[in-house]
Amino acid sequence: MNQLPRLGSDRYGHLISARSGVSSKTISFGTSHSREPDESEARPADDLIFQNAAAKSPIRRILIPIDATQVKAADLKPVLKVAQRFDAEVMLLHCYEIPLSFHYAVGRSAIMDVIRHRDLVSTQLLQLYAEVRKSFPSCRSEFTFGSLPVEILRASKRLQSDLIVVPLALDLGSHSWTTKEIMDELVRKADCPVVGIPFQSEESVVSIRHPEDSIHLR
Repeated sequence: MNQLPRLGSDRYGHLISARSGVSSKTISFGTSHSREPDESEARPADDLIFQNAAAKSPIRRILIPIDATQVKAADLKPVLKVAQRFDAEVMLLHCYEIPLSFHYAVGRSAIMDVIRHRDLVSTQLLQLYAEVRKSFPSCRSEFTFGSLPVEILRASKRLQSDLIVVPLALDLGSHSWTTKEIMDELVRKADCPVVGIPFQSEESVVSIRHPEDSIHLR
């Protein structure tokens, strides 16, 4: 009488039949092994990430109040790189103040001197604007008069700015306001985030204002 084979399995999941003390492998169960994911499938492409960042970014308009007599196009490169990454438009704003030296001038010649100085500063702003547009076409400029923080806030509301970037050397062009005073006014009253960045050899100080809170880093 034929002896029925005894069935068992080894540690690899193979079905083993044994007859008369002789074992033989008869069936191999295919153990599923997931293949290693391709590196290109495991992470998104960088270009897709950057495209999505530009599409989803809430930063579309950046206001940069500057002193056109002090700032150079090279000083704006860090901000312009951020603006370019988010496909944002940049507005360069210069708020003109009459220099203290003209306060002691009298007569018609004094008025003409102020006008000539104002026109000179306006020309410097236009030259800076033209230089920036060579590498960043999405740029505009505006020349205004009045109190520096007041005019910045007005321009921000008028342009519906999403971000205000203030160079920390801005008080070099103002005898009425220091950088700290300007930043304090903007942080308290602006409708959008405010960022202070060092230009040239200024110390690295950043002040950021969010809609819900304020952060000062030194």
